[in-house]
Amino acid sequence: MLNTVTTRESIKPDHGYGGETDLLILLGVASSMLSHRISSAIAILGMRVSQLKKCISYDDQSGLNLIMEMKETLRDLDRLSRAIEVLKWDEPSPLDVNSLLYDVWETISANYTSKALDVSFDFPEDVPSIRAYSSLLEEVFRTVLENSLEAIDKTDKETGYISICSRHTCENDAVEIEIKDNGVGIPSEILLGLFQRPVPSSKLSKGIGLWLARLMLTRFGGEIGVQHTGVGQGTMMKITLPAIRVLDTSMDGNHD
Repeated sequence: MLNTVTTRESIKPDHGYGGETDLLILLGVASSMLSHRISSAIAILGMRVSQLKKCISYDDQSGLNLIMEMKETLRDLDRLSRAIEVLKWDEPSPLDVNSLLYDVWETISANYTSKALDVSFDFPEDVPSIRAYSSLLEEVFRTVLENSLEAIDKTDKETGYISICSRHTCENDAVEIEIKDNGVGIPSEILLGLFQRPVPSSKLSKGIGLWLARLMLTRFGGEIGVQHTGVGQGTMMKITLPAIRVLDTSMDGNHD
């Protein structure tokens, strides 16, 4: 019989980040209110999009394309609303990292048309589950993968390369995820504060993605860091999460 236990007695968000733990608590308290407000806005925007569609003729292709983009934005807002809703202190459920990684990549790559991509996956079957909220971890994976695509777009290479792999490390009983790209790399002046504060990367990007990703990972005992990078050398990010240990008790006489 297989018994499942966590590698820690309980998952705490305090990993030496001081005031950031208080920030997570504040986010948890505010999450219900924010989720309600976003859901209301989504409902109103959805009705406006439906009204707009009635005003556009079927041969107005640019107008129809705009409506499709607006609907996609509404779906993103709905996804973010659900992510905010789970910013609470209930124990998260077991999660298959490999499946979530693949699903997130499929969603992102479906809308990517800038360059040809060479993508490799390495998802061993023996990678154990982790304990996390799927919507929050999805946002972390999306942030890292979208940053990789943005870095690839900034190069003059005709084909981009992304490698996504996972593995179980027995030494610390953790699941490690590595995401590598052949993008422009991260300049040293940005790298120093990459996860400690918002670092704008363009006029449109406020640079809060990786900072928030680290905050969300601390919620369930995870970490994120840069394994290696350099201008023109690409980047490899590593995400580490506590594994859920599965104990085989079939030989100890306990068959209940």
